Amino acid sequence: MLKILRSTLVIALLAVAPLAADETPAMQAFFAGVTSLQNAAVEPTFRQQQEGWHEAELHFRDAVKLKSDYADAYNKLGQSLFNQDNVFDAITELKNAVSIDPRLTEAWYNMGFCFENITTDKRIKDDPKTQKKMAKTNVAQAIKAYSKAIEVTPTNDLNALAKSHFRLGVLLRDQSRGDGGGRIAAT
Repeated sequence: MLKILRSTLVIALLAVAPLAADETPAMQAFFAGVTSLQNAAVEPTFRQQQEGWHEAELHFRDAVKLKSDYADAYNKLGQSLFNQDNVFDAITELKNAVSIDPRLTEAWYNMGFCFENITTDKRIKDDPKTQKKMAKTNVAQAIKAYSKAIEVTPTNDLNALAKSHFRLGVLLRDQSRGDGGGRIAAT
């Protein structure tokens, strides 16, 4: 049995090896963007984080320019835009991601989080009236996105299931209390 498992693993690794050596420019841009996102997350100052997220955005834009059906790149582009308080643009890119790959759990989760926190978009930060209106109308969209994330998540991805269930539960609790949502909440 162990020999069969080892043989299967060797065959699988050999099948993947040519892909790593033969990365496309879109994949290179994608991985450069992921590196920028990771680096931005640990930068000591807000300004350095913003620069890192902007750099990641540029890499992900390059990736989707080179490969227009690159769902993961649209998802990460949405993350980098959200981190720069461009929530409306992030939602657009996340919708692109799920239109390409409707089973991309992370994009559905990220979209729910964007809808939940839409009032943080820099275009409406100083407009309490619009923030209040957006918060109420977008809670339903966040609930739909989290529900879809739960629906498409493979049963073996417990982390994704737990995160989506938690966020959905918080929104439903807040909705039943009349709190409405529209604020950044811990995940």
